[in-house]
Amino acid sequence: MRWSWEAGAPVPAVELDRIQMEQAFVNVIKNALEAIGRDGTITIRLGTRGPRPFVAIEDSGPGLPPEARANLFTPFFTTKENGQGLGLTLVREILDKAIACDEITAKLQDGPNTLEEYDQITQ
Repeated sequence: MRWSWEAGAPVPAVELDRIQMEQAFVNVIKNALEAIGRDGTITIRLGTRGPRPFVAIEDSGPGLPPEARANLFTPFFTTKENGQGLGLTLVREILDKAIACDEITAKLQDGPNTLEEYDQITQ
């Protein structure tokens, strides 16, 4: 497994609930780790798009079939044998409360790399 960290220009400080954001990141990174196995890569990017900060978590896993992607944030939906289907639902809830999510996307099979984006901080 490989980790990659990419930081662009300095990002302005953002006031968020540290514990809630930690839980969101743990869930997303846990999913990425499960997706890539031992030979994959996880890349975390931090930067700005115009005045707005963003963080992106990308993995080299195989992606999801379209039917799974359509239900990705549905409570109790899971593609994992022993999954509960609450991890990404919790992530979405945390991010919706903390920030305005412009985009949260998941890799489709044979599609582009997985990219989770959270930006446009609400006031």
